[in-house]
Amino acid sequence: MRTYRACLIVAVLLLSLIIPAAAQQPAYVPEFESTECWENVQASECGYVVVPEDRAEPDGAQVRLAVAIVRSQLPNPSPDPVIFLAGGPGENGLIYAQLAPLYGNRDFIAFDHRGAGLSEPALECPEYFESLSAADAETEPDALAEAATETLIGCGERLASEGIDLTAYNTAEAAADVNDIRLALGYEQVNLVGISYGTRLAQAVMRDYSDTLRSVVMDSVIPTAIDRVAETPIAANAALERVFEACAQDEACNAAYPDLPAVYAEVITTLNENPIPFTMDVDGESVESPINGDTLQGLIFASLYTAPGVAEIPSLIYAVSEGSTEILESSAAVQFAEAVAGALSFGLFFATECRSEIAFTTPETLAATYEELPNWENTLGLYPGISSARAFEICAGWGLTEPREGDNDPVTSDVPTLLMAGEFDPVTPPTWLELTAEGLSNAYLYEVPGMAHAASVSDLCALGIVQAFINDPTVEPPTDCLATLRIQFVIEE
Repeated sequence: MRTYRACLIVAVLLLSLIIPAAAQQPAYVPEFESTECWENVQASECGYVVVPEDRAEPDGAQVRLAVAIVRSQLPNPSPDPVIFLAGGPGENGLIYAQLAPLYGNRDFIAFDHRGAGLSEPALECPEYFESLSAADAETEPDALAEAATETLIGCGERLASEGIDLTAYNTAEAAADVNDIRLALGYEQVNLVGISYGTRLAQAVMRDYSDTLRSVVMDSVIPTAIDRVAETPIAANAALERVFEACAQDEACNAAYPDLPAVYAEVITTLNENPIPFTMDVDGESVESPINGDTLQGLIFASLYTAPGVAEIPSLIYAVSEGSTEILESSAAVQFAEAVAGALSFGLFFATECRSEIAFTTPETLAATYEELPNWENTLGLYPGISSARAFEICAGWGLTEPREGDNDPVTSDVPTLLMAGEFDPVTPPTWLELTAEGLSNAYLYEVPGMAHAASVSDLCALGIVQAFINDPTVEPPTDCLATLRIQFVIEE
């Protein structure tokens, strides 16, 4: 059984490519193999698109991409479908088939990226979760983090011993997968909708297959050239500061929760010195685990992912400052942590990020960030993740330390593009919009007030902007509704 700490660790980690080929046909024929739809995947048709693991060796090992197609029910649907690009890297993508009704005048395609979910092979690391779950509440965090690191190194060694070429699981090959799905299903042009890492993948498709794209939507944008390893703690800290500022400017919030930054700092220090009991429902059972300051900040970080979570942050801080954890047990942060735990393929995550992100920076650069923001190191840097020094150890253990040439080059494109970010997003902040759009000559940029990560699937206003843009990407969509949005903080009586 997963412990509360395991859920939170995994949740925090979740929260937290050169010759153009647009005009080229592959030297192989991508095939679609129809099959019954999988459990909990509601679609018109499901199956596998079969492609080479390494396109430089088309006759070598093959990858089977799990794909779900939801056909439009309109009598005259638009010929260009929406292909949804999930996050992570390593998030299960088939679950997004449920978004198809939002784009009802087009076919909608969701798929599990190579190495993730139901695609074959899947680069899963179950031993990692087992190591976290096996630890008891008395295990020291450093010891638990070190054991988790060793377990992940072992997972990579196991995957390689099974004949999986870890170097073939990267964003460039994933971009070619998107194009092969298009070819196998018989579409001339497509519309891409990517969220979080999906925006990174979308940019690779724009670079390599621009002629196949009618429009691109990127929500919660990751610029190709950003040092995401070192910049993520900075983004998280800035997001929390924006929450404090918004509360101070809100009359009701400021009256109920004055001096929020000072109260928060005191709570973190106090809890690190004297943790308090906390109970969480996991798999239908009550699990008790002490909560210290670092754990609380992990919950606050999880809160920053959703607008309901952001709205609760001031009340959570004050409740804990008064010694109460009841509000935490039913909070959006805990619900979010429970929902995302186990939703990521850690094998694909590190196979991709080691050479596309981590290899482009250094442990010293990350250490400099934590020197400026020491209070975030145990939240984002203790356990293996994008902003952990232990990630460098994992990449070395997997033999993935050489940067992939071109992966971080800026993308230049005139494909109509919409870029969006939520005001309080802790991992893909609005400040990254301009960086991403520098080479995009036909782009619209929007910050969505009051929202956090993945605004376009969280807010009707943001969704409406996306829908209007896809319907006609040649004109700027109406955005008047953005002026009506603001965070509504929870005020406890």
